[in-house]
This record gives sequence, structure tokens and C-alpha cells, in this order.
Amino acid sequence: MIARLFRDAPAFAGVIVCIAAAFAGAAVRYWFYEPDVYGAICYYDYPWWCVFRTFIAVETRYFGFGWTALASASFALARIWMGASCRPYAFGALVIGGMGLLLYDTTLSAPAVLLATLSLVRAPERTA
Repeated sequence: MIARLFRDAPAFAGVIVCIAAAFAGAAVRYWFYEPDVYGAICYYDYPWWCVFRTFIAVETRYFGFGWTALASASFALARIWMGASCRPYAFGALVIGGMGLLLYDTTLSAPAVLLATLSLVRAPERTA
């Protein structure tokens, strides 16, 4: 059933994927990144998982989620222009952009999600 949804209605499936990624981003933001307890642990002890917390901080500081999602959505649009399948790039942009929407990177993630969804609506699939 899920494979049929991705095949027959890719834009609707993309919206569902983006919403699921946004929920994952919200979980990371509110349960891992924002609590002061984890920040204090990383400041004084720096266990192995603080690398991921630092990665999120650097990515949000330099709009990493948004730039990556925008680049992937642009590749999806370029693949449509070339007549090739754009779905992997579009779904990748939706996942990264969906997470970026709730991880402090809405400036570039929102247009990336829009472009990726539009590329899924427009995408011709070859049946050869």
C-alpha cells in the first residue's frame, strides 16, 4: 500500500514524508538539543553524543539544513529538465527540509520544501 502511494501520488507521499521529518526534527529539538541538562553535560564532561549536538548547532548557525535541502531540490528540478527521475532528490530535500523547518532553519528550508513538492507534482516518470 505504501509503495503504491509513492508510485501513484508522489506529491502526497512527499507531504507525508515532510511531516514525519518535521516531527523527527521537533523530537530532536525539544528532547535533545534545547534541554539545559544536556548542554551542561556537554560543557563539563563531553560524552560521545555531544558531537551530534554540536553538529546541530553548527548546521543551524550556517543554515546547513536549508542549503542542503535547497541544493537537493534544485537537483530534482534539473533532473526534470533533463527528462530523468527526480524522486530521490525530491524526497531527500523533503526529509532534510522538513527537519530544518523545526531545527531553526526555516529561511531556506521552506523554499526547498516548496520546490521539492512542486517537482514531485511536475515530475514525468518514464515507463520504458
